[in-house]
Amino acid sequence: MRPQKLTMSRGKRVLSDYGSRQDEYAEYNRMRWKYDREAKAFYNSKEWKALSRLVLLENDYVCEYCGDEATMSDHVIPLKADWNRRLDRSNLKASCKRCNDKRAILYRNNLL
Repeated sequence: MRPQKLTMSRGKRVLSDYGSRQDEYAEYNRMRWKYDREAKAFYNSKEWKALSRLVLLENDYVCEYCGDEATMSDHVIPLKADWNRRLDRSNLKASCKRCNDKRAILYRNNLL
């Protein structure tokens, strides 16, 4: 079964399939960043992109949590917990998407 979204059709709300996973993620990201403009601006900054690339290169694109291929840099102490450590090199680790998402969920549920 494909993921569905709520849409309007002939004046009524109906569930319809997402055209692709990309559509689903685009909607998710739109809602995710809607209220957090400061964080969005930070993640799009030159400073963050350069530091993130440096972290990945230092670790040869290997995830520091599981050993898979790292595709992003993870804040050990999340931005929402301590905004002042956002560019602190000691607060960053190379991470794969799976480990990064897992840590975000744990933090959200106050388990981290």
